[in-house]
Amino acid sequence: MIDRIKRPELHNRIVTAQEAASWIKDGMVLGMSGFGRSSDAKVVPLALVEKSKTESFQVDVYTGASLGPEVDQYMVEAGIIRKRAPYQAERSMRQAINSGLVLYTDMHLSHNAEQIRNGVIGPFDFAIIEASAITEDGLIIPTNSVGNGPIYAQYAKKIIIELNTKQPQLEGIHDIYVPDTQGKRQPIPLCDAADRIGERGIRVDLNKIAGIVHSELVDAPALIVEPDAETEVMANYLIDFLKEEVASGRVTEFPIIQSGVGSVSNAVLNGFLKSDLTDLELYSEVLQDAVFDLIDAGKVKIASGTALTLSEKYAQKSV
Repeated sequence: MIDRIKRPELHNRIVTAQEAASWIKDGMVLGMSGFGRSSDAKVVPLALVEKSKTESFQVDVYTGASLGPEVDQYMVEAGIIRKRAPYQAERSMRQAINSGLVLYTDMHLSHNAEQIRNGVIGPFDFAIIEASAITEDGLIIPTNSVGNGPIYAQYAKKIIIELNTKQPQLEGIHDIYVPDTQGKRQPIPLCDAADRIGERGIRVDLNKIAGIVHSELVDAPALIVEPDAETEVMANYLIDFLKEEVASGRVTEFPIIQSGVGSVSNAVLNGFLKSDLTDLELYSEVLQDAVFDLIDAGKVKIASGTALTLSEKYAQKSV
């Protein structure tokens, strides 16, 4: 773990999950990393669940999107979440929301950061961010997603880092770009899937890092159904359509593909493996199993997404 913290002055901020959990008090507002069960805070939430057995408290939890069970199941079942936003997908959380036990704001994911900047949400007491490393120049290198982590780190009074040594050191795959405030904002200079417009990690005020907690907990696996004959037919229809668009001259070159999220879109992309297409350029909200099969097959030129959301099988391959 020490080898992954390249700023020596941060070594004395290594604490246990229990100590970090002790700093979190009733009524606090927490911003947590995580997007689609990817790179979510885990060990501190579990310590909060243990803490709730002897101490009564509730907190507000804001994230990038849905999280794994540590927050959206275990914390809610312990009764320690007062409010949740902007998105969730766990049954326990849905039941608590529908029963009126948890306040909930179902907002567009992109609106969450804007409301924080504009002072509608907050102030934030702690940001809890999962990371794979901290660089020599003080950048927090996220794990498999970015989400709203940079905004929470910027606006929170203090930061707790969960340094996950089960993850490889992922420096170089991220592109962290935070637009300027409204009224001062320029167009986002992203013109191509391969463009890099930001920094390789989350830049923070190191004085705000209250503690660094060791983690070896892996992301909850994505629930992806295997491709079948029907999805292969769907893929072939899509490939034929795109080729015809090029052949007819309606588009001048094979288009950049933007893939959705879920088993169907994953299975349809899997169908591209049997095609003669190469140098594919892909955008997606999250990159799923099929994208990595296409990369391994040499068919992808560039793939750009917000998170890596993998099945258990593919997650084990990545470690």
